[in-house]
Amino acid sequence: MIKRYVATAGILIALVLAGLPAMAATVCVCPAGDDQAAGTSQAPWKTIQRGVKALSAGDTLVVMSGEYNETVNISELRGTEEKPVTISGEPGALLVTAGRDGVMIYKSAWIVVEGLEITGANGKAGLRIADSNHVTVSSCNFSENKPWCIKTGLSDYVTVENCRMDGTGGAICIYFSTTDHPVLSGCELYGAQMGLHVNGDLGEGGDGMISYARFVGNTIHDITKTCINLDGAEHALVANNLLYNNTGKGIASFKGNGRETGGFNVFANNTVYFRKGQGRYAFKVIGGGHDDTLVNNIFINSSGQEAALAMEADSLKGFACNNNILFGRAGKGVVGIGDGFITLADWRARGFDADSIEAGPADIFVDAEGGDFHLAAGSAAIDAGVGVGAVTSDIDGNKRPAGAGFDIGCYEYGK
Repeated sequence: MIKRYVATAGILIALVLAGLPAMAATVCVCPAGDDQAAGTSQAPWKTIQRGVKALSAGDTLVVMSGEYNETVNISELRGTEEKPVTISGEPGALLVTAGRDGVMIYKSAWIVVEGLEITGANGKAGLRIADSNHVTVSSCNFSENKPWCIKTGLSDYVTVENCRMDGTGGAICIYFSTTDHPVLSGCELYGAQMGLHVNGDLGEGGDGMISYARFVGNTIHDITKTCINLDGAEHALVANNLLYNNTGKGIASFKGNGRETGGFNVFANNTVYFRKGQGRYAFKVIGGGHDDTLVNNIFINSSGQEAALAMEADSLKGFACNNNILFGRAGKGVVGIGDGFITLADWRARGFDADSIEAGPADIFVDAEGGDFHLAAGSAAIDAGVGVGAVTSDIDGNKRPAGAGFDIGCYEYGK
């Protein structure tokens, strides 16, 4: 009888325990570790890949400081919104990839990668995300990855925040392909041919459009071709970005591999600066774009190759454009329509930019040539903007408005 009670009690305890949520685990890796060890902070594994194989929903892999020479494959690993899987690098955690990708995330969900430095990918990307969703990349540094620092494909809800991407020698710093709801926020992109490339790419699958992107508060410099390239984007917010010291194009919306140019995009409070001889245009929409909004931007293009604002007639349907500062090369209009230049007055006569301003760098910034794009005292941009519901702070996180009105450009004056 006693044995029966004991057995019954054991079964009940087992059933109760089975119904309890599993406790999240924290495991550790270190270059001086051993993949046959326990995976604890005192007895860490050696490789990141060994740590990844032990993870499940809610777990955290701590990547200790040091150099890891490997390629990391994360395949069919699924966390949840409440229990994401986290790979967290301590300061000094460096992944020197041994293959075409540094980190490959495939058919996975609710993954967080943070604090890693990734370098040396040759043929693909420092970090590549495919057929996945809800992936966050935070506070990571990328360098010497060719052709891309980060590349996505058929992966929705990808967030990249507070990362530095040195694309020197590569094609693109970050490439969102067939990815809806992508976010790029608080990042620095530089050195590549393109900074941010967005591609609806019908050939890759999906509907051929990138929908509901949010590209906010990024700094993009020393890019040789296009800083922000939108091929098939709709319902995007592109705001509070600073583009300077680039030698190609600023922001472009067009149809290439995507289904169409797209529309209903909002471009607000961006500062795009090209000194004389550097760039082609600050902003351009071609190929049938529609219903876009352009507000509170500073577009400086002193090169004269094209206008500060370059448009095509077939992309003016539903176009709303006001409260911007435009500046072009002396003797040429600040707006381009097709292959021609027109003045701001002519542009206003067409129903656009009624409250916009034509002003040069000396009337706007503290020191544009020295790389300080904060607004100077008395700047033409101060209190000259309007409120944009989705833009409540500036690139530094300071609240808008700081004064009597909203300022134009990525910085709010007085902060």
